[in-house]
Amino acid sequence: MSKKILILEPTSTVQVFFAEKLKKTQVTVEAESNGVKFLWALFNSIPDAVFINAKIKSPKSTELVRFIKSIEKFKTLPVALYSMGDYEFEQFYMKDCGADSFIYFDQKNAVPKIQEVLELPGSGAMKTPVTNDIMKSSILELLLMMVKNLNEMQQVVAQLLSFVGECWEVPASSFFVVENNGPA
Repeated sequence: MSKKILILEPTSTVQVFFAEKLKKTQVTVEAESNGVKFLWALFNSIPDAVFINAKIKSPKSTELVRFIKSIEKFKTLPVALYSMGDYEFEQFYMKDCGADSFIYFDQKNAVPKIQEVLELPGSGAMKTPVTNDIMKSSILELLLMMVKNLNEMQQVVAQLLSFVGECWEVPASSFFVVENNGPA
């Protein structure tokens, strides 16, 4: 029986690697290079498994996993985070994000690891995220960026105003910048 996997991988070289490795199997590979196209493909045709490069930053791989697992029709869809190189999965990261599998791919183990993930739905071993904290992680990231720039107060103020605007949806027109100890 033919299976279909969806892969989020930004490099064409690795996309070709997956296609070549799975050419002689009954697994069809659909690869996308950015998160928006990936989600579009996911909603248009539900695959048998999803593989997301752990190093993806826009949007973050963990947030994609949490988003996918928060949708009812994808709760039983196996989601795997993978790395092709020197990426190290941290224990809290593995526990909290909700991915069903964490894989280090190399030339020899690619096909067996993909087959393992494709067998997950029958085993009932599907995981769920501990918390769906997209907003919390975004706020924390913004606050850490402000702390990093404490020496440059103008940047901190600009980031704070941006932070307030993003988190509380304050219209930009409501911000007034007061210079020289009084209104201009």
